[in-house]
Amino acid sequence: MKKKSFLFEIVASLLLIASLSGTANAVVQIVSSSPKKFIQGNYSYNQLPLHIYYDKWLPDDINGSNINARVKVYARSEGNFQELFTDGWTPDSMSCWLPTSLLKNQGFLQVKVTVDGVDSNVFSISIVAAPSKPPVITSVSPDHFDVTNGAVSADLNINVSNIDGWGFTGVLIDGKSAFIGNLIIQPGEETYGTIMTSMPKELLTKSAQHTVQVKTRAGLSNIVNVMVGTLANIKSVNPGFKLADPITITKLTPSFLTKAQTSAGAPEVSITAIFSGATPKSILYRIDKTGAWYQIQQPIIFGNQATFSLPFGILQPKSLVEIKMVNDTGEAIKDLNVVPDAQDKPESMLQQSNTLKPVLPGTQEKTKNPVRVNPLPPK
Repeated sequence: MKKKSFLFEIVASLLLIASLSGTANAVVQIVSSSPKKFIQGNYSYNQLPLHIYYDKWLPDDINGSNINARVKVYARSEGNFQELFTDGWTPDSMSCWLPTSLLKNQGFLQVKVTVDGVDSNVFSISIVAAPSKPPVITSVSPDHFDVTNGAVSADLNINVSNIDGWGFTGVLIDGKSAFIGNLIIQPGEETYGTIMTSMPKELLTKSAQHTVQVKTRAGLSNIVNVMVGTLANIKSVNPGFKLADPITITKLTPSFLTKAQTSAGAPEVSITAIFSGATPKSILYRIDKTGAWYQIQQPIIFGNQATFSLPFGILQPKSLVEIKMVNDTGEAIKDLNVVPDAQDKPESMLQQSNTLKPVLPGTQEKTKNPVRVNPLPPK
């Protein structure tokens, strides 16, 4: 799969290089797009939004009264270019609607713009296969809402790996379909993105815990909980209420530390924690079961794994380090023992597995100038 993706990148680069030749006289050139890629499929929608960005501003004499006559956008995946319907512009960008008939097969979407009849470069956008694995919610923001009078809904952003395209991706809140305002797919080998949805206003009128889930052609995601109000209020209304999915730390890698790793001047040590239950809101550590707990800064949480670094060379624990994860369900603590150097360690300790690798979403380029689009593309 990676070889295929790599091949796509090479072909895209060659197409871009080829497109730049002969465009010295172009008024503008296309340098970016949103989305950065499309997902192949037979869409239920006839059109999807496409935003293109230029390397410089359009000529000053182009305005709202003549833009449609002087600036036109074309696209193709196979065959001839076809003109796209445009419905918004700025001096360095254009918003248009892309026929989904161009997305039926994997490959590349080619886009160009003409200004006063002069072509720009031909800009290529990948059309990738739909994910074969179910989606995974990596985080939601926010994960807590205040109780309101229920007059308006509240924005909720869901970060998802194995995300699918418009019409193939849905959100379930307490098992019911929720409105999707926008869907941003990030570039890269992995299909990773953000769903912009809303917490229904009727769910904001009292303290309660609610479930969020994403569905795609490949199946249902994990369930993530969001809280409205306070846990104390929930329990006062319903004394038998019990939050689902208590958190548990099931494994730390490495499973122990050496004296050398914790001596003065030693570099930071990277730790991967496997957990079950709801996503931790904070991760803390403490040295030798004494003193204060310290907040771990900027842990990377993906699925049921958390990866973070600890400055053991400064703290110099004598015997162990405690790792604590905290969320609305409670907390979980697991010890990292500090043992003698390798030559003194029992053979069983030397045989710890090195096969466990943190599964991370990778470095994701932020979408340039994400634009809220119409909630539902026209049929």
